[in-house]
Amino acid sequence: MKEPVLVDAVRTARTRATKGAFRDVRAIDLLVSAARGLLDRVSLDENLIDDVVVGCATQVGDQGANLAKVAAVYGGFAPRASGVTVNRFCASGLEALHQAAAAVAFGSAECVLAAGVESLSRVPLLADRGAWFEDPDVAARAFGLPLVAAADALATQEKFERDELEALALASHERAVAAAKDPSSRLVPVHARGGRVEAHDEGPRSGLTAAKLRDLVPLRMNEEGPAHARHTVATSPGLVDAAAAALVCERSFAERHGLRIRARIRGVSHGVVDPRVMLTGMVPAVEKLLAQAALAPRAVGVYELNESFAAPVLHAMRVLCMEHARVNARGGAMALGHALGATGVVLASTALDRFDRGEGPHAILAIPGGAGLAMAVHLEAVA
Repeated sequence: MKEPVLVDAVRTARTRATKGAFRDVRAIDLLVSAARGLLDRVSLDENLIDDVVVGCATQVGDQGANLAKVAAVYGGFAPRASGVTVNRFCASGLEALHQAAAAVAFGSAECVLAAGVESLSRVPLLADRGAWFEDPDVAARAFGLPLVAAADALATQEKFERDELEALALASHERAVAAAKDPSSRLVPVHARGGRVEAHDEGPRSGLTAAKLRDLVPLRMNEEGPAHARHTVATSPGLVDAAAAALVCERSFAERHGLRIRARIRGVSHGVVDPRVMLTGMVPAVEKLLAQAALAPRAVGVYELNESFAAPVLHAMRVLCMEHARVNARGGAMALGHALGATGVVLASTALDRFDRGEGPHAILAIPGGAGLAMAVHLEAVA
């Protein structure tokens, strides 16, 4: 079996859905901008790319019709490559990395562009009108709960009070604001019809305080009363527009073409839990990776856990004995936003930023998703 390696990963800015800088930018232009920015960064001939795998959670409208292949031709970043668009809910970007690594490992491709994109401005959340949330019979039998309800249930079960949830959100913003002063070289510009769209990460807020967070009204007031409605807009992931791209190659291919290898892709795992507690899947997914690599949690210097509400991250940190200093050190989705299909590849880009700052050598990226699924990816830095 061949060895898949990560050459590099980049991302666009994350801008607020419906009112941010990318509100009028098509998903295909976000995706092409990320892909072109990556290839320019690594100086690779686009004709060497064998396949394009794109994560996208809502594949209708602008994001329909196998966006991966269409974008490869439209943008000219991989005109001779095949293409597939994948949906594993919020973990779609990690699934793109997974499929790219598997293609390389089994020899069906030597060089794969793995990417993710979501324009929540132009293709809103739930725009695909899936039976899981649109059909009452399916929703009842498949436990089609609102994600915030699952997050509140987890907070109640684990006895996480609002102040604990909000302390995590406050730390996410403080870290993201600090990271903006030490900007990533992996942030690429976006070009759309009409020219370049200037943008920065729009979510992080300086001057946020615990008192301000306490004043926010919970998103959900259920029949059990306000004590069980604990997540607010601050302790939830912001919805943003963004894209990200990564280059996954076979090691000898990278060496032949003079590409600097940033990381080995050591493993991929899935964590599946009861859909009624659907946001806890990061724990079994991460446990599998740690067991495969014979690593203790403290041996991992970089954890990038998607902040799919505050409770799932607190739960994973508690169960797996993770040090908070190692988790989302440059901020997470409560501050920076969650671009659904793009987020998994965004996390890979952030992990490489942290490797550059000496926080490795191991990184684990993890994302929980709807219906009880979750994914995790293990990267190991290459000096």
